[in-house]
Amino acid sequence: MTIVLYVICMIAFLKLIFISSISVDGTKQSRFELSRLAKKGESASQSILEREVLLRDLLSVQRALVAVLIVIIVASAIAACGWPIGLLLSVVVALEFGAIARLPVIRRNSQRVYEKYEAKLLEFMKRHPRLFSILRSVTHEGPRNFTIGSRDELRHLIDQADGHILTSREKERLLAGLVLESMTVFEYMTKRDQMTTIESSELLGPLVLDDLHKSGQRLFPVTQKSQIVGVLDIGDTTDLSTSKRSLTAEKAMSSTLFYIQQDQSVLSALETFARTGSQLLFVIDTDESIVGMIALETCLPLAIGDLQTDDFTADDDRTAVAARLV
Repeated sequence: MTIVLYVICMIAFLKLIFISSISVDGTKQSRFELSRLAKKGESASQSILEREVLLRDLLSVQRALVAVLIVIIVASAIAACGWPIGLLLSVVVALEFGAIARLPVIRRNSQRVYEKYEAKLLEFMKRHPRLFSILRSVTHEGPRNFTIGSRDELRHLIDQADGHILTSREKERLLAGLVLESMTVFEYMTKRDQMTTIESSELLGPLVLDDLHKSGQRLFPVTQKSQIVGVLDIGDTTDLSTSKRSLTAEKAMSSTLFYIQQDQSVLSALETFARTGSQLLFVIDTDESIVGMIALETCLPLAIGDLQTDDFTADDDRTAVAARLV
């Protein structure tokens, strides 16, 4: 009889290790994403949703089996070895079975066996819901619609997104959009002493225009006695480079100036660009003094990431543009 009790105790212990080492994990996808994919006809997502509904019963069955097996081990150990030794063995098993079940070799083999039969077990549970509701001790209600707790968490989620969901450029654009309000115009403006300007009386002859083009800048503040009085867009002076007559910067400039305060955000600057249609804003301090300037081409990369350009330059050729993607 004692040998039978030892065998029962050993079998129960092995089953306890096997059942405890199984990981019945839920999906990492949210309920929204699973439902979206299921509506698109993806059967795998529908199956995951159905599994999540049964997951609490799966976990409850696992807990119930662990509890029953521990009771069997305790009872058989005490019956076979007596109270002192049997109780000591039971305490050792209760404290250490989890550590043994976590051993990689045991978890790997147990999980493989479980996954082989999980589909059949789930099907059985679907057919007999009342039977398993009796054992239900877990309140798991399937995948949650996760709530993002902070901007830092959102940045982390974007950064960790798989490449097939978000490309590196898309990540860059999304991350850039999160910090626009914390970026000040002062940080990214061209300071007053670094601005390339042109005098209002300067004649826009071929040599002057050539020098302006070589600067790589398109918009130039026009000054008169050190005061900024307008903006010269060299894109509007293309015809002058081949013309026999020359205009002064004052006659070719736009005298309408738009301003932004240095402590405002880059997002505010973009809103000002959109509202005014301007491509250049002059930055002022609280004393209304101009301390710098900021261009639309400076703000755009901050908002949507670096813009990749190609060698196409015929944007004014309707035929070339129409044939570009053919």
